[in-house]
Amino acid sequence: MSISSGGPLRSLEARRLLAESFRLLSQHFGIFLPLALAPALLEEAALIALLPGGDAQAPDTFTPGLAIAAFASSLASHIVIALVTLASIDFIAQRNRSLDTYLRITFSQVLPILVIGTLVSVVAGLAAIFFVIPGLYVYAQFFVWLPCLLFERAGFGCLSRAQSLTRGHRWPLVGILLILALVFFGLMVFLGPVWTALTTGLHGILAALLSAALSGFSYAIIGIFGAKVYLRLRFLEDGETPDRIADAL
Repeated sequence: MSISSGGPLRSLEARRLLAESFRLLSQHFGIFLPLALAPALLEEAALIALLPGGDAQAPDTFTPGLAIAAFASSLASHIVIALVTLASIDFIAQRNRSLDTYLRITFSQVLPILVIGTLVSVVAGLAAIFFVIPGLYVYAQFFVWLPCLLFERAGFGCLSRAQSLTRGHRWPLVGILLILALVFFGLMVFLGPVWTALTTGLHGILAALLSAALSGFSYAIIGIFGAKVYLRLRFLEDGETPDRIADAL
């Protein structure tokens, strides 16, 4: 199966990949959303249980509960994105595998997923302190570290592998990541009054469900888009097709 029916184009075509990502999400919404939503619900439950007063809103002071909640949230988000990435590759390659297989592959790499995911997030966050674009550029530089880890068994070398693949294609990724950030921010602003009303009226339970739904949606689209970008970069590098990449798992 070829990634592009139009021949070996040398550009990343990031906008097309994003459109295809939303299309794939809509076609398999009943699989992707539960896959991303269930861990997101556990993440919200951990936040409610561990943050001071059981409040999922940002606390005013640093506490051990906040540290544990941040750790659990980071681990959950990267595991969810890993599961979605694996499922995306299989859908693209027209291959069916079980959730047990995805869980086995993901948890076999859970330590590097946690360490590298936290490292990339921290470095990108520090860069974003100076301005949004530097943070997005750092994130784009390592954007496909997770597919490199899962599909190529690159271990902690997945960072340098991701840098190699994204070289020459980072600014298109920055543009798309900025669009996604604006989309997610717009959703949060639009749903903000609803969120506040739910938090006030029902002790945060429905607000937590809404937060989990938004998180699940963001994890799903990031995982799918990451898989699409990885396949495209592999194609541009050496002509690898989705079928061959899937067979390498």
